[in-house]
Amino acid sequence: MNTHLNDNENLDITKTVITKTLQLLDTISNSDFNISLIKLLQEIDREIVMLISNKDQLTLTSLHVRNIFELHLIIKHIFLNKKAFNSWMGQIHKDTVDIIDGFNSLLLNKNKKESTRLIAAREQTDEIIQDSQYSSKGPFNIKSLAETYGFIDDYFAIYKLCSKLVHPSSLKVNTYSAFDANKNYHSILIYVAIYFCQQIEQTCHDIQNSIQA
Repeated sequence: MNTHLNDNENLDITKTVITKTLQLLDTISNSDFNISLIKLLQEIDREIVMLISNKDQLTLTSLHVRNIFELHLIIKHIFLNKKAFNSWMGQIHKDTVDIIDGFNSLLLNKNKKESTRLIAAREQTDEIIQDSQYSSKGPFNIKSLAETYGFIDDYFAIYKLCSKLVHPSSLKVNTYSAFDANKNYHSILIYVAIYFCQQIEQTCHDIQNSIQA
């Protein structure tokens, strides 16, 4: 972190690096791999924008910090590992099926009747994955990724802290006002966000170098 800059200025640097990387990615082929990098960088940019907007709200800040940490691990993993990319693409099917099945279960529980539209959507989703080069996959294990790339201590710290502030834990419910009033917690979370944004910047530079090589 550049201590001569304020929080927003540090985060804006990351946004600038992301923008340059997106511009370079736009100059090369529209392969699934390149598109996946574009989508990940766009999502990271959205998280940074929301973090800047919500940095005075402890719960939302915690959520954005956790998401930025996960996105850092995911984009690094996909960029470095072809198998990881294939798994990432296969996760689209599994995620879609989980959502469809979840809605159908709610309808069955409430109305004792499945939705014909949801059944058709499930069948269409299955056909798409069957016609593709990818296989249906479950989500990445974030703990495993953190361990692989040397961030396991950060994983435990972030999840221990953020889970208590995102979920309706007893601590959050009973002492939220005290936590929210203590700006040291806000400052620590923002510091962590900036640190992992700078890690993302390094991945962006690696992507840029691979394009320009």
